Amino acid sequence: MEDLDTILNESNSLDDFNNLLDVSRYKKTINAADKIGRRKHAKNFDQYKKLFEEVHADIASGRRNIVPFKQYDIEENRFYIQNGVMLYIISISRDKFIGDNGKLNARMHVIYENGTENKDLLLQSLASSLYSKERNGRMITEVIDGNSIAEDFGANFTTGYIYVLKSLSKDPEISKISNLYKIGFTNNKIEQRLENAKNEITYLNAPVQLVLSAEIKNINAQLLERTLHHVFKDKQVIFQDDKFKKATEWFIISLDDIEVKINKIISDLQK
Repeated sequence: MEDLDTILNESNSLDDFNNLLDVSRYKKTINAADKIGRRKHAKNFDQYKKLFEEVHADIASGRRNIVPFKQYDIEENRFYIQNGVMLYIISISRDKFIGDNGKLNARMHVIYENGTENKDLLLQSLASSLYSKERNGRMITEVIDGNSIAEDFGANFTTGYIYVLKSLSKDPEISKISNLYKIGFTNNKIEQRLENAKNEITYLNAPVQLVLSAEIKNINAQLLERTLHHVFKDKQVIFQDDKFKKATEWFIISLDDIEVKINKIISDLQK
């Protein structure tokens, strides 16, 4: 798992945080000829995009785990990580054959979360890649209950809570803004943090509505909040009214985009 402190400390500028989810650095070891000759843009990727987002959400919540690829089978309808990129096995041909290494082989249809697909990937080729230490192969578990793998991997250590708020202010400058949300962090219960919202500048001196919350486990929740702020820096609101200028954690962005980004950051940090 990448250390969030390391990611933050390695950044030379605030803009570097916009590249936090860029997985291109993992792809350098992919053979160029294979990439060009085998992978192509997936025309029907939209039907799988939501599936990848759901898996990231499961990983973030602890319902799935990312584990090293060891003595596992490669199966249809399963998720794996190759060179830092998540992939999904759509189908494995029933026409098996013996490969040059003497092992049973088959052709597969695989789709990648970067929007490409390979309809002719060899099972043994993927297995060899996943076993390779250089390519850091991983497998994503099926959905698990709270009493099994999640506990074994220590997924029960809460470091804090990320919350997303909508302002209920009646101030014209505030109420006219659509998709205005505050992204915050607290070590304590969220309700306790919001009790005095109407008297705090950070909450625009007004009541707020909690629209999204996430209990963060096993990574630094406060640094995750900072990371989100930097990722969404181009969406940050700078209020013109002097009385609100210290309220710097408000952004104009859809709630869905915030939720997807939170889940993806947490998931990617575990690859």
